[in-house]
Amino acid sequence: MAYPGKLLRMLTCLERQQDKVYYQRTERLQESPNDKIYHGKYLGFATFLIDRIFMVDYESLTDQEITQTILFPTFKNRVTRLTGLKLGVSGSGERMPCCARVVYEYLGPSVDIRRAFKLCGLYDLDSPDIDESIKQAVANDIQPGEWHFRARH
Repeated sequence: MAYPGKLLRMLTCLERQQDKVYYQRTERLQESPNDKIYHGKYLGFATFLIDRIFMVDYESLTDQEITQTILFPTFKNRVTRLTGLKLGVSGSGERMPCCARVVYEYLGPSVDIRRAFKLCGLYDLDSPDIDESIKQAVANDIQPGEWHFRARH
């Protein structure tokens, strides 16, 4: 949310501990190739209600952000992506509350964390490294006839 007009790819790991689900969401930020790489580490919990996943987390390194994400499935046989909305404040000095569309993609039962983390970062909206269907799902625009900012399939 701190980089409007950019797409942020991050890594999220969910873990069940007894009857609760906790997660860590990690960001890798580098504004330009010669800039220093910064990391954001968010810790949170998730809960499932009817057919939605509700996630609430906070930025654990600076304690300056809390976000809420609501995800929902496509209702197809095989679910590889969940779409939804994320609400919070940007980590920039402005700290303006905002909302953005998100897509979470399942990476499989065994993940090469180093490889996955290297793919994390800021991308231009026209980047060939991001699938077109993801770009369309996270486009933060409102189509004619839409009155609310809604998630997309």
